[in-house]
Amino acid sequence: MEMQAFVMDAFSSGVFGGNQAGVVLPQRPLEDQLMRQIAAEFKHSETAFVTLEADNSVKLKYFTQAGEVDLCGHATVASFVLLRQIGLLGDGRHTAHTRSGDLCIDVAGDTVWMDMAPPELLRILTQSEAVELYDAYGLTAGDRANGLMPEIISTGLADIMLPVRDHRALM
Repeated sequence: MEMQAFVMDAFSSGVFGGNQAGVVLPQRPLEDQLMRQIAAEFKHSETAFVTLEADNSVKLKYFTQAGEVDLCGHATVASFVLLRQIGLLGDGRHTAHTRSGDLCIDVAGDTVWMDMAPPELLRILTQSEAVELYDAYGLTAGDRANGLMPEIISTGLADIMLPVRDHRALM
């Protein structure tokens, strides 16, 4: 089986900076189990599997060692930077097809801009969940920003927003 596989550093102009992601350009469709195994071998948080479509759009599938995820921002950016670097895409507006929906991607030189879905509040964590979450990060209730509770927000992939009073709380 032939494919090209890369380690890319998203959000960085230098090697070993930013967020690393695996980016794989398979020559033929791969089974989900094989993509999961390849992602596990890369050992990054996500690995993107990239397919160029006949209409010049890009199909992206994202895998972790546990399985497929709907969306990964840094792996998307890494994929488009790579496609531009190796000459498979030029500057301009492109479409990325993902499990979370279609995304508009703007490429200009070494810069990639990715549109995300508008944030959607999925739920506010309960007081007991908030205490447990802050504790998991070595924080206390005193580190929380006044009046704000942790929330689960989605822009295509759910994330927990953990408000803190200031950046020193994270030190």
